[in-house]
Amino acid sequence: MKPFFRDSRIVSVAIFGSMVRGLERNTSDIDLLVIAKDKEVANECVARASSAAFSRFGVAMSPLIIEEERFIREHDRELEKSILESYILAYGKDPKEIVEGGKASR
Repeated sequence: MKPFFRDSRIVSVAIFGSMVRGLERNTSDIDLLVIAKDKEVANECVARASSAAFSRFGVAMSPLIIEEERFIREHDRELEKSILESYILAYGKDPKEIVEGGKASR
């Protein structure tokens, strides 16, 4: 997955959801958090990764693409809190470190 996200505008990529919690089924998709400086670039990266994952493994991706500042600002919302409780870092900075760094700079 890393080759698809090697861009300085992609801050972090993390897998969350049923796969991380060990609750996946044959029909499960891959829940993907993409924290980016540029949402358009992130969409392009996700499109390439999704296409490769589906053609290679038959698995769909369900991405949540969010800009870094917004993730920092909204980290205490229900979905973001749930992600921060259980994820696997796939690329870039750890989402918890992003939040902590954002709090410190306020």
